[in-house]
Amino acid sequence: MSAKHVSRRDFLGIVGLGAATLAAKGMRVDQVFPGLDDVPLSVHPLNKPFLKPSAQQTSAVPDVEINMRATPTFAPILPGTPTQVLSYQSTLVKGKPSNLIALPDNYLGPIIRVHQGQRLRVNFTNALPEDTTVHFHGPCIPSNMGGHPHGVDVVHPGGTFIYEFDILDRASPFWFHPHPDMRTAFQVYYGLAGLCLISDDVEAQAGLDTGEYDIPLVIQDRTFDSNNQFVYLSGGMGMMGMMQGFLGNRILVNGKPDYVQSVAPGTYRLRLYNGSNARNYRLAWQDGTPLMVLGTDGGLLPKPVQRNYVMLAPAERIDLWVDFTGKREGTELVMQSLPFPAGMGGMMGGGMMGGGMGGRMGGSMMGGGMGGMMAGNTMMPQGAAFNVFKVRIEGAKKQPLTLPKTLVGTPQYQLRDAVNINSPRTINLGMQRMVWTLNGRVFEMEAIADDEYIPFDTLEVWDFVNYTMIAHPMHIHNIQFNIIERQSSMSGSSDYQTIRSGFVDEGWKDTVLVLPGERVRLLVKFLTYSGMYMYHCHILEHEVMGMMRNLMVGEGTHSMDMP
Repeated sequence: MSAKHVSRRDFLGIVGLGAATLAAKGMRVDQVFPGLDDVPLSVHPLNKPFLKPSAQQTSAVPDVEINMRATPTFAPILPGTPTQVLSYQSTLVKGKPSNLIALPDNYLGPIIRVHQGQRLRVNFTNALPEDTTVHFHGPCIPSNMGGHPHGVDVVHPGGTFIYEFDILDRASPFWFHPHPDMRTAFQVYYGLAGLCLISDDVEAQAGLDTGEYDIPLVIQDRTFDSNNQFVYLSGGMGMMGMMQGFLGNRILVNGKPDYVQSVAPGTYRLRLYNGSNARNYRLAWQDGTPLMVLGTDGGLLPKPVQRNYVMLAPAERIDLWVDFTGKREGTELVMQSLPFPAGMGGMMGGGMMGGGMGGRMGGSMMGGGMGGMMAGNTMMPQGAAFNVFKVRIEGAKKQPLTLPKTLVGTPQYQLRDAVNINSPRTINLGMQRMVWTLNGRVFEMEAIADDEYIPFDTLEVWDFVNYTMIAHPMHIHNIQFNIIERQSSMSGSSDYQTIRSGFVDEGWKDTVLVLPGERVRLLVKFLTYSGMYMYHCHILEHEVMGMMRNLMVGEGTHSMDMP
């Protein structure tokens, strides 16, 4: 393939012209967005090593040290030919064996387990044929450790970078993935994702399952060709796949299809991660057993909450307590994604939105409205029903634990303490000329608008307001926030209520799904570090298209980075 590399400005111009004009210019989507389909990953030569400046070194002593390499490889996912993937391959330099856990026969991972107060060092090497970074999603870390796709933070082919920071956060199910400019969606889709589970003393006191009874499960959707190779944004699905976000036709859990998790009779903790590029899940047990939720993105809730089902958007996590006590040997339970409304048209102006949208905007509440434009492809549409994984009861009984009535979660922020109660910082999610925008802007590498300078150590009210026809999972780097209110011009709609009932807005979050016609109000406070961070839609194709912006925390002061 002879790929034509273009800037984001040129790419967005092409997208704005549409697929017909693209074809008229004799260009395919995979030429504009190179490497989508037929990348010979294993034969790309590496460039000469790129050495980071000496200022990136640190004399501090880590408690846990890991060597990690991003590299092309092959993985046995389906019977027959191995699948070409990208993978983080890691070895433990310092620490306990429990600090670094590999998923067996798997391209995903590793799982890094660290305790609050420890210092983590990751010696990263880029063995890919293109630039990359590593973004630790969720924790509070210095801005030069966040994987921003600019300047010296980029790791070129053959280059190295030392990611090192103190673990300041409460016990939380974080993860990490690439964040290079215009290539995040591709690199994550092909396999670059791992988990970073933080523990603390408060969590230990809650009396929850640990070790082998604390199971992380990463849910993703992928499409394969007849030779077991990943298919991504090729053929007729390329342009619309960029617009709505990529949807695959096969569900993988921990990198495996038709996943079955073996458990013994007793209690377990299941940590569910949505690692998909764009798919939302409405998760429920097939037999109707309610879900007992312990925590979300940023750790434990103040107390367990019960839901008949939970909505899980890209990048969100949910922490479940499950009791398999009394289940017979060989019993299987099925976790499903239930159907949800994917064709909700209606008035998107008026009401709360006050004419900001104007007119009727048909289509999907969750993105499936574009599905009709992609007829002929084999993707599962947004909102389809399917099985996600099975749990099989086998082995000796384990001593069950008792579900705690309280979880000693960290107290949440209070609205009365915010400095801008009557004038929230507002971020409008929009579309202009077939391009997704934030306050009418797209990503510029170093640009920071006047309303993107954020005061340090100051509690603010933020509003995400969705003026588009699909839902957007909005992620803010370097913080955990509280969701305090949802308002919607569609609040009386049964379709809206079906989805709304699956949200777990209690507790601490770093990603929030904002539905069409909805205003979601947050309490936000940047603590510990100042510097440049990012916020963006976590539909990764939207991020690539530019639905991402910088934030400067601390009124333009330099980052409080490590010496």
